[in-house]
Amino acid sequence: MPHTTNDDAFPPRSFRPGHWRPIAAARAAILLAVLASNVLPHLSAASLAAEDESARLTESDERDAQKRFRPLDVFSLVMATDPQISPDGTTIVYARTMMDIMHDRARSQLWSIKADGSDTRPLNDAAPNQRSPRWSPDGTRLAFVADSEQGAQIFVRWMDTGQTACLTQATHAPASLTWSPDGSALAFSMHVPEKAEPYAKLPEKPEGATWSKPPK
Repeated sequence: MPHTTNDDAFPPRSFRPGHWRPIAAARAAILLAVLASNVLPHLSAASLAAEDESARLTESDERDAQKRFRPLDVFSLVMATDPQISPDGTTIVYARTMMDIMHDRARSQLWSIKADGSDTRPLNDAAPNQRSPRWSPDGTRLAFVADSEQGAQIFVRWMDTGQTACLTQATHAPASLTWSPDGSALAFSMHVPEKAEPYAKLPEKPEGATWSKPPK
């Protein structure tokens, strides 16, 4: 009995381009399915991660844009400057400074606060643009500089009654207020205009000469 093999029963067909091979096609389909099951989830996860990162960066950029300082924000700033502690250590007076957008200048008002952080309030003095507060040695009075119709002047406030008096009629803005040890006087600095001495003496003008006008 002649020996028969699978190749005899199913003789291999010669490959021709475009000829359909069911087994090879099935193997290719299985391989693609395996690759898809292993690769596509990773690709999908990577795509989702990239989209999530992009969204996160966009939200972060929007938050940063909201926090970014703009030029007009300077008019919303309020600053506490020049704090002065009372002699008994219970009260702090400071200048609350802000920018006035209508007049494009800084304005300040004196405020007080207890040393423990409570009872914050303005001193409610009528004088505008108050600054440079200085306690008297006994703590009963507060000297400060404020604007008036005659320009910047020195004022004194009695802390128990809230009464305020203007002490000066200065021609220029006073600064650097300092009480005497007994509280009877105030020292301050102020610009005092004075005609400057020339560095060199000019020669006498000859009679009949025409010289250029001096600089203004």
